[in-house]
Amino acid sequence: MLFEDYIREVEADAREWIEDNRDYIDRNADMVDELWTVDSVTGNGSGSYTFSSAAAWDNVAGSGWLDCLLFDESFISELENMGETIGELFARGPETIDVTARVLALYHVDFDAIMADVFDDDETNDGETEEA
Repeated sequence: MLFEDYIREVEADAREWIEDNRDYIDRNADMVDELWTVDSVTGNGSGSYTFSSAAAWDNVAGSGWLDCLLFDESFISELENMGETIGELFARGPETIDVTARVLALYHVDFDAIMADVFDDDETNDGETEEA
């Protein structure tokens, strides 16, 4: 997968987690902090999103050079901003690369839009009554 694919996947996972847990979420919470260690979003809690080195490698390697995360300039730039190199990360293995990409992607998720969608649904439904 490319980094933009990670961003889309993390956004979908974050939306699902927020929808599933909206009764327990502080609407004003920093969702990056909230989701940083949620395995179903980043895998950072346990160190693995996939719980499989082979599946993590499939995510990282893609189907070839054109969609390999290791050659994605956006991902490499994000790593460099963290003070990390692709070589250093590669040495830690595919699950670490996969989790790192997901954590970095979390910073690109539009949480304002997600929270508005999820909680506006609640406000819309508050005024409605069910008809039998």
